[in-house]
Parts: sequence; structure tokens; C-alpha cells
Amino acid sequence: MNTTNTMLKLKHITCAVLAAAVLFTTGLTACKNGDVIPMGDGGVGGGSMVTGADGSPVDVATDSDGSVITTDTEPITITDAEGNVITIPTAAPESSDTTVETDKDGNTLPPKKDLPLKKKLGFIYRGNIAGNPSNEIFEDSRLKAHSDLGVETAYVSQVLVQQFGDAVTALKEQGYNVIVAADPSFANSAAKSAKENPDLDFIVFGGDTSAANLASVQPLFYQAANVAGLAAAYASKSGKVGIVADPTMYNYHGVADAFTLGVRMVDKDFTNVRLNLAFGENHQDTKAAVNDLLSGGCDVVFVYQNDDYGIKYCESLNVTVAAYSAELPLLAPKNYLTGFYFNVSGWLNENVRYMQNDEFHGKSGTGTIKDKFVGLFKLNPTLTFGGNGNATITADELQTTVLDLLIVNIIEKDRVFIGEARDTAKTIRIVKGDALGYVDVLKVDWLIDGIVLVKNFSSPKGDADVIYGDLAVHGTAANEESGGAVYGGDSEPQ
Repeated sequence: MNTTNTMLKLKHITCAVLAAAVLFTTGLTACKNGDVIPMGDGGVGGGSMVTGADGSPVDVATDSDGSVITTDTEPITITDAEGNVITIPTAAPESSDTTVETDKDGNTLPPKKDLPLKKKLGFIYRGNIAGNPSNEIFEDSRLKAHSDLGVETAYVSQVLVQQFGDAVTALKEQGYNVIVAADPSFANSAAKSAKENPDLDFIVFGGDTSAANLASVQPLFYQAANVAGLAAAYASKSGKVGIVADPTMYNYHGVADAFTLGVRMVDKDFTNVRLNLAFGENHQDTKAAVNDLLSGGCDVVFVYQNDDYGIKYCESLNVTVAAYSAELPLLAPKNYLTGFYFNVSGWLNENVRYMQNDEFHGKSGTGTIKDKFVGLFKLNPTLTFGGNGNATITADELQTTVLDLLIVNIIEKDRVFIGEARDTAKTIRIVKGDALGYVDVLKVDWLIDGIVLVKNFSSPKGDADVIYGDLAVHGTAANEESGGAVYGGDSEPQ
């Protein structure tokens, strides 16, 4: 054979393939560093030979360095001493399947392992479920966890903070090994229980602690409240806006302040933001708080409570209402302005999947508008805006030319609390040129200058008024829904 200008075909056979052949060939010597297989008198490794496609031996020549060369272009077959063809296994081709698993809301789930750990979710609610915006969202996520992940779930409702540990025990005794604390007031109790129960995993709403078996999330509601405040200022014809807030609500000061700052974007001297306090579950107090705002000239009311009564009451009076509720357009279809809520299902399912995979690492984080953990309703398209010195503008125009730009700014910079800012006592809280980050905003315990605290309608509760839950575990048989509808509630305004 002509050995000039030849291709070093055997030299280009990769070590990985030839090394695999060692498993099937007696005496075959694997190569490394790109070296060729040494050739013996009887062929490869002394017990095999190189043949052509027709089975005849192939002449082998070497160059001056001893490297094997050949000009033969037909396929080369490796056989054993008896002439049997040796099949060299090759690596399986990489899968072209790029399917990504998602839950029913379109949230991406971590890949599922073949043998997932069995996880049973127990939800702990403060108060009733129906009519409570936060509890309704968590109850919806509980049912979705069952349908999306196939996990068994249950819940205990009407749990007081001092009963949290007992509720954990009740769920644990029935085999539930993931505890979901669905109220910020449970955060400290959940952290304590996580230390006492290392065999359980905890998911906590509104907390800032983490552990190997505890994950928590803090939604930045103040971002959405700031947008709602700006919308409220445009919606008001009287130039007076009111807030009805439950003082036990998550980050209540920060949310009320951010709303007020949004109002004052339209007019920095706008000082007619009136605030009344009322516990959400006390409907008569809420009714009185709303009526007081209306008698003071407010024509837009922002409701920040864990009860939907105030929203429905405003709707019954034909009063424009902004609120914290995932069901706002259904509760006040004619008069809702805008509002916000949180999307917990995707975050919850992601953590549970990691638990199933034995890959859970507890951590704390935030939920924002940017990552869609905090949802924000677009303006009610039936409303018109303007008045109080502002030109009339449609909902779509206000949304696209003003609110959407503010949302982008919040997403990019999160600069809602900017100095100089003073509290209601005129004390400087943020110096000029500074701004508060989310860590500081979530710790705000003061009301910003511009809010007028009119009255606290929150009826004080004595020991006789405290109603302890029975700690009964529900939903174990078939992950049935809670007693009331998942959204809506059964209390109508009177």
C-alpha cells in the first residue's frame, strides 16, 4: 500500500471508545494521551487483528515514530482471534427532550426524582379561611399543591399565636411532615418549632428567619401600595383619600406610608390622607371606620385588612375602593380601583418539590412585583380619572402613561421611601438624598407626615373575648376544600 500523504485513521480513534472495547476484548490495551494501540504479531493486543469489511486482514504500516498509518478508506472492523466481530459500545446520544415541568399556573418546577420522598403538607391558619384574603390564597395553594404535586394536605384553622405549637403537634401526630405557617404572626413560633422538630420542614409567610428545615418569604406589599396610592390620587374628585387598616396586618405602617407617598406624587403638599384603624374580623368597627372617612369628605378608600367585608361595604355604597385582595374585581366589580395580592403557589410548590427530592435547603427571601410574587391589578377600565385640578384621563391612558412607568421604576430601583421624609411628629426619618431599602421598610413602625390618624376603631379585646380554636385537622381524607368557598366568603355588608 502507498504510505505517503496518508490519514492517521487509527490514531484518531478516541481513547474513550477503545477503552470501552477493553471490556469485550481479551488482551486489548487501552490508550491514553492520544497514543495508538500497540500492534502485536497476531494483531491488536496479540489476540485480535484488524480486518477490512470483507474480513481479510488489513496491512498495517507505521511511520518513523511508530504511529500506525493506512490509506485504506473502507470501514475497519475489529475481530477476535476466531474472526468474530467485536462490537464497541458507544455512549447513548444525549436526550433531545427539553420538556420543562410546570404547575397549573405555569410556574417551573425543579426536575422530579424517580423515587421522591413522601411529603404531607399541614397548613396552619389564623382565623377563618373564607373571607380572609391571605388565608384564601393559601387555601387555593394547598389545593394546587395536591393537584400539581400529588401530595396529601390538611389544615388547622382559627389558630391563635399561642396555639401554634399545639397545632404543629396535632398535624405531626397524623403524619404531616411539612408545616406551612400561613400568617406572619406565626413567624417566631414557627422558628421555635423548627428547632424543636428537626424531623419536620417549615414554610413560613412573612418571616425573615431561615434554618436547615425552614424557608420564609417576605412580600414587599409596600411596592404595590405605592402604585395604588398614585392611582387613588388621580381617582379622587374631592382631593381626600382614606385608609382603613387593621393594625395587626403585615407591615401595616410601611404599606400605609407607601400608599400615602403614592398619593403625594400627584401633589407633594397633599395632606388629606385620613387613616382609621379597625380589626378586619369586626365588621361593625370596619363599617364605622369607612363611614367616618366618607363623612370627612373622602371619596376613595384603601382597605388593608385580612377580611373582605370592608371591600364589599364600599361597593354597596358605590365608593371607589383600592384593597389587598386577590378577588378584588369580583368583590367590587363596579367600584374597584386597583389592588394587590400575593402568588404563593409557585414558591410553595418549588420548595415542596425540593423536599421531595431531598434537596431542600431552608432560606429566607423576598417576594416582589418583579418576580410576580406580588400581583397588581390593572386599573378598572370603567373608571375615569381627573378632577381636583387634574385633567380628565381614561384608565388606559393613566395605566400606560403613569402607572406602568412607576412600576418599572419600582422594579428597577425600589426607591419608594426617599428623603427627606418626616413622620407625623415632624421628626426626620430619612435624610435628604437617602432612601430606605426593603429591609428597613419592613421594619418601619412610624406613620409618615401627610397621614392624619383620625380614630382607632379597633375594639380592645379582653381575655373573655379570646376564642381558642379546637385544633381539629381537616382535609385529610381527600384534600377536600375548606368549609367555605375558596374565594369569596359568606358575610355580606349590612
